[in-house]
Amino acid sequence: MQTTNYKTLCQLFTAREAASNALFAEDKAAPSWWAAAGVYSAAAQALDEALAANAELVGELRERVIGAKAAACEAHSAAIAGTGTWEAYLAASKVEAAAQEALWATGAPLHDRPVEAAQTELLEVDLVDYFGAVPLQLRSDEDIENLKQQWRYDPTWDIETTEGFELHRDELLAYRGQCEQERANRRAVMNRENQAELAARAEDLGISGNVQLVRYIESLERRINGLERGFVERGGCVYD
Repeated sequence: MQTTNYKTLCQLFTAREAASNALFAEDKAAPSWWAAAGVYSAAAQALDEALAANAELVGELRERVIGAKAAACEAHSAAIAGTGTWEAYLAASKVEAAAQEALWATGAPLHDRPVEAAQTELLEVDLVDYFGAVPLQLRSDEDIENLKQQWRYDPTWDIETTEGFELHRDELLAYRGQCEQERANRRAVMNRENQAELAARAEDLGISGNVQLVRYIESLERRINGLERGFVERGGCVYD
């Protein structure tokens, strides 16, 4: 393993995660959201370019995960059959966990290419689950569409990190980016329309260009309307 390149990948992934957290912490209606989005985009691009430049290293990490997962499954099957020990299985599980952690720390997905026939056969083997861990598997188009629909209604997590959909990370990451861009475009359109309405009202009020004053007037109107509604609801009358 090329330690220097590995450390660089880990640092770039950490930077992308920090940028992602900062972006989602921002108010999407605030101007600062766009600055945070730019930082996140730059961090994501830097990581993607570094992963591509270190394809050999990433490939080694992936093969290590796949091999460790297979060894853990074999050790589990052997322990169940009585031809192996649970201590051997636990040791294999620790190796697998370390291999996965090393890969995840770089931000690289387990697979970045279509699964070949030989890999498909391996994934379709009916392996025994062990301690809640499930072998990686391809999901149906219906499963993926259902996941996308659930995420659209509650986009509170990164959809590409959904457990059980590891082999579809790139597709889901692209989908999240598309949805976020569409939301950003809608917000931009709504903001332009709102600005146009405020400008038109400022013109009608004879304070052309003074959008801030229009906003203040509208806030006063909302407060007055709220007070009037509360007064009426308590049995009073606004006008004699």
